[in-house]
Amino acid sequence: MPRDSSTLTALRRDDTGVTALEYGLIAALVAMASLAALSSLDNRLEAVFSDLAGFFARAGR
Repeated sequence: MPRDSSTLTALRRDDTGVTALEYGLIAALVAMASLAALSSLDNRLEAVFSDLAGFFARAGR
């Protein structure tokens, strides 16, 4: 079945999937930024929770 030029033109102008692709790219960017931020906070959060654990251990004596 040969395609006529109007069908090809209609397919070329169809942009219904573009928005979903853009949202997917934005979600991927947000996920990467979140992982980068959390990995940089990892050591600091561990220190904070260790200090809190020590504080509560001393307070419970």
